[in-house]
Amino acid sequence: VCVCVCVCVCVCLSFLSPLSVSLTLKLKLKWYNVSVMSLNIDADVQDTLVATNAQSYQRDDILYLAGGYGYSRTAKTFVTFPYLVAFNVPACVRYVLSRSRSNNHNYHHNNDGSGGGGGEGDDIRSCVMWKKDSRMAVAGGGMERLGDFLVMPLGAYYRNLYQDKNFVEEYQQDIRMFNVTITPDSTLSINGFTQVSATSDEERTQWHRRDLHVLPTFTGTNDGALSIAMYGGVFTPKDEQPYLNPIFINQPIAARPVINVTVTTDTAYAQMFNQYECGSVVTYDNTTRTMYTTFFGGMSLYYMNGSVPTPDPMVPFVDIISTLVREESGKMYEAVHSNKMPGFMGSSTAFIPLPKLPMYKNGVIDVNAIGSYKEGKAVHIGWIYGGITGVAPNDGPSYASDLLLAVYHSIQSISAIESDGLSLSSVLSTELSTGVSLAPSSASPPSFLFCDFCSASASHIAVWFLSNASSNGVRLRKFCASGLAPAPSSTLTVAKWPLSAAQ
Repeated sequence: VCVCVCVCVCVCLSFLSPLSVSLTLKLKLKWYNVSVMSLNIDADVQDTLVATNAQSYQRDDILYLAGGYGYSRTAKTFVTFPYLVAFNVPACVRYVLSRSRSNNHNYHHNNDGSGGGGGEGDDIRSCVMWKKDSRMAVAGGGMERLGDFLVMPLGAYYRNLYQDKNFVEEYQQDIRMFNVTITPDSTLSINGFTQVSATSDEERTQWHRRDLHVLPTFTGTNDGALSIAMYGGVFTPKDEQPYLNPIFINQPIAARPVINVTVTTDTAYAQMFNQYECGSVVTYDNTTRTMYTTFFGGMSLYYMNGSVPTPDPMVPFVDIISTLVREESGKMYEAVHSNKMPGFMGSSTAFIPLPKLPMYKNGVIDVNAIGSYKEGKAVHIGWIYGGITGVAPNDGPSYASDLLLAVYHSIQSISAIESDGLSLSSVLSTELSTGVSLAPSSASPPSFLFCDFCSASASHIAVWFLSNASSNGVRLRKFCASGLAPAPSSTLTVAKWPLSAAQ
């Protein structure tokens, strides 16, 4: 694992909000790197910096990294690391660039578990600072900001080798909030720690997530209220599927400067695509008060079979780029773009915006202030780097990606893919003409029963046909919405006849 500075671009990805994609190849790179293991810092901090699934957030010039899962040479096993690390990014860049000219290292360690490693030469600012704190021991969650507080929701705690007989996995069904101070002598401290834990059965189920998207957003009008959106993530306890219902963390204006949030789950909407953590771009159009959240690849419950969204309970690697649109009213829908990622890639990538990109204070891109909106042309807005590439959607090898994707933004109209099931009526028009009862009251079951729905626990929008009905029970056969192909676990005894209106 290295600290790198990119000089030239490798792959260009044209992105429009809503977007289309074109690829060009410019293989001209120059990398400057320093191995983390060569840094004169604590061994546990070195190991933290090569861990997987750490939470991270950059505010101005400081990049924060918390937790992560990996091998600890001190513990001699795999652990979730209890560290918060802060990087001064410009100082790190200068350090990496000058490393070939000097072997001088400045380093100090404090008794309270904090420490710092200095930059090179005349750069007196700290390069790397850290603080040991068990509350930071999380992997696969996320990190965002509400005001002056860093917010670290959900994720998991791991111990020992993954899937070994002694492996421990504990989902962290809570939201941790704190602020960070850095003193002139590079001492890192964590203050004002607050934790909101799941209390109801619904929260304990919905908050059982890791490897999710944790992103800034506006809920409703841009009135200064602070909000974070959590999309997707894995795994549902019952059937080990991705989560489909978005969760929103809101801090009203009146709550500041104290952190006091409300957390709501939107059970009325089910996200179809790109549920696993991947590079994401969040933009806001103030003229229409509309949020656009675009996901690049990763893993998805649905893939596109031609023009038809098709579920795959294996949750494969995908090359899909989708945009989730949220209107001022709260209505949400998704658009899948005709152009794709350059392979089955995107999982665990990071979007890195250009430094001077116009943004709101919460990090949402101000789409009205960039050239693509003003001039109708594509504008470079940032990069996507890293992550995992799969050779095939399922059952194939995967490897770490070394592609650097340049992201361009321009304006284009979209066609929505609704997830509310209403389109099934046209699919079933012939069957519906033979007679349907959504709440039958007759003593004998009809020839079949039709119901379209969208459920957080279901792996897809489904159609249920009545089969083998008798007074002893109602057997239902489940089909997916695309082409009426049989879905997994296609029969279920749900109730005795007659059904109530609720059933």
